[in-house]
Amino acid sequence: MSDTVVHEIDASTVALTEWAQMAAPRCKNGRRECGFQSIIRRSVLDRIHDHGRENTNVEICGVLVGNVFQDEFGPYLYITDAIQGDAASEHAAQVTFTAETWDHIQNVMDAEHTGKKIVGWYHTHPGFDIFLSGMDLFIQDNFFNLPWQVAFVYDPIGEKEGLFVWRKGKSEKEGFLVEEDAAVEALGRVALPDLENIGKGPITKYTPTLYLTAFVIFFLSTYVALAQMQPKPVIAPITPSPGLQDDSAKDFDPLQMLEQMEDHSADEPAVDQAPNPAEQAGAGQI
Repeated sequence: MSDTVVHEIDASTVALTEWAQMAAPRCKNGRRECGFQSIIRRSVLDRIHDHGRENTNVEICGVLVGNVFQDEFGPYLYITDAIQGDAASEHAAQVTFTAETWDHIQNVMDAEHTGKKIVGWYHTHPGFDIFLSGMDLFIQDNFFNLPWQVAFVYDPIGEKEGLFVWRKGKSEKEGFLVEEDAAVEALGRVALPDLENIGKGPITKYTPTLYLTAFVIFFLSTYVALAQMQPKPVIAPITPSPGLQDDSAKDFDPLQMLEQMEDHSADEPAVDQAPNPAEQAGAGQI
């Protein structure tokens, strides 16, 4: 019986002392747990999804870029970017990396991802669900066989996805955390319409939202500017009419007014009235 010990590939064997110390980013879909975990930025998932939807008739592939760090919970994989596998051999049920594909990937790594590593790969299963086929396992075993390298599978038709991690020599499907960074980065990737050729610029699903936001900002800024330009109303002191200037008009006394009316009527001359005929007849008989 042989005494040779076979060390199976396992993510739990990632040495803590080999990686830089960095606090794991916060993720809304789960919590950081003890042991090896994978964290993917939302922008990376968006790129994989967009790439996979370009052609749902064949499998397409690429590599995952990032690094391994450690925090108080242990080592974790942080996937921060992806490179499309241009010139890969694509078929309906399988995909393979060619020499031209690796040359392209290495050139992009040297130019854009200095200090980072190829931490795994991704490919699509359009309508085939999430699993690793025989060819997928061959690629994983021969090209991505380090304990911290993973495989990501995306089904653009069924809108499903899964991440496979090395556990005891096998690639096992595991959950992963997602860093929500797309809100800011997606706006930077939105193609705006050509203002010099209105109506023919590229339109994306984000464009109506951008237009509405821009309109609201413009409307509010214009309203504030116009409000500031309006002259402030000058409030003049209220001047009473000439008839209210004397003190008697200001302090109205009803009794005093009645007395004045009686005095005024007494000063007026008596009005002559015709004698009553009955009175005249009585006067004549006396």
